[in-house]
Amino acid sequence: MPPPNPRSSVHQLAEGDSNIILDNEHTFDSLETPTLFIDPMHFNGPGEERFSAMLGRRVREILGTPR
Repeated sequence: MPPPNPRSSVHQLAEGDSNIILDNEHTFDSLETPTLFIDPMHFNGPGEERFSAMLGRRVREILGTPR
């Protein structure tokens, strides 16, 4: 896996906008397994469930608990 590119367009956008939060590029690496996809780009049912749960937890970790 290539290292993060600090000059990528995503990193450049985040540098110019304090409202953009970048997470670690490898946060969802554990989902990259053929058993969770119906084709090379789209999750199947179990993949969608795992991604949604992981994303929800990660957003809460980053943003905190709602008031």
